[in-house]
Amino acid sequence: MQCKKCRKEIPENSIYCLYCGKKQMAEPAKKAKKRANGAGSIYKLPGRRRKPWAAAVTTYKNNVRNTVIIGYYGTEREAAFALANTDVKRISPEFNSTLEDVYNIWSRTHFKDLNESSVVGYEVAWKHLESCRNKKMRDIKADDFQCVIDNLIEKGRSRSTCNKIRILANQLSKCAMEHDIKQKNYAQFIKLPRTDKTKEKEIFSKKEIEILFQHKDDTTAQIILTLIYSGMRIGELFGIENKNVYLDKSYMIGGEKTEAGINRIIPIHQKILPFIRKWYSDKNIYLIPNSKGGMKNIRNFREREFYPFLESIGILSKDNHRLTPHSTRHTFASMMVQSNAKPELLQKVIGHENYETTVDFYTHFTKEDIDEMVAQVNAI
Repeated sequence: MQCKKCRKEIPENSIYCLYCGKKQMAEPAKKAKKRANGAGSIYKLPGRRRKPWAAAVTTYKNNVRNTVIIGYYGTEREAAFALANTDVKRISPEFNSTLEDVYNIWSRTHFKDLNESSVVGYEVAWKHLESCRNKKMRDIKADDFQCVIDNLIEKGRSRSTCNKIRILANQLSKCAMEHDIKQKNYAQFIKLPRTDKTKEKEIFSKKEIEILFQHKDDTTAQIILTLIYSGMRIGELFGIENKNVYLDKSYMIGGEKTEAGINRIIPIHQKILPFIRKWYSDKNIYLIPNSKGGMKNIRNFREREFYPFLESIGILSKDNHRLTPHSTRHTFASMMVQSNAKPELLQKVIGHENYETTVDFYTHFTKEDIDEMVAQVNAI
């Protein structure tokens, strides 16, 4: 054949002229190496891109075919290397899910079995993970979670708050592993600040309790005093049903869904008995219902009643919410200790998780046991 430019003879099917370098024909396309079935695929995306090579895997779920992109790479070799180091059989359609996607998957099923108080706790913890929400779950490492924790510590947040975030991160990581999105739980490596054992729990003083009794005609004051003299969590009080209130025997049965807390005996102190009598009604399911007869909302009570009321009577200031609804529980425990209550009795009354018995222990109480609990509570 002759060169198109210099007209000199060159070998047949030459791509370039040996003499002038003129290109004679297009380079033949490289035949892609066929990969084994189920081994994934590599292809080049059109246009000018920094990372034009894509590695992908085809998955099937409920007989629906899905193409999952493993990643994008600068060269075909890098894409092949990434695919070779990926356990293709473990790739699921949720492989590229973000942390927020995993949270939505997890919460849809997990929240069904939780009470409102626990759900609120997880929702608050989730807000703190905002910086990680749009990251792919498979790319999130321990440092991402730890960074959130460290920032909160710098802002003075409590160890308890940090621990709730760790618990949520751990739950989401386990959920991701169940759906083959991740193969390792990095949340288990989160480090929390050491407990400050010298820091005392904030409790209501005797003077503040006296102020509350001065406003005992107010429903909010009655609820706060009931929490103080029963040791119940706020969610436990709002979850008490009228059918579980025994006014003649001065106790209620209730508690949250924990091994030590559920279905426990809650003595009714004489000082709050008038409030319980006032609320008790066969017409309602709950002892303290909302306006529609359902369970009272914890968050609304905290923000719209608890803090505003304590500010209005001078116990709290807007700039210093040193007392929280949980402070009522600490106050009860403190008063019980001061009245020389037996440690095991205190654990039974407040439903501490470290109480040794993990069965429905209230069914094993004798009448003498209940009478002793009621008498001990009334001694504070």
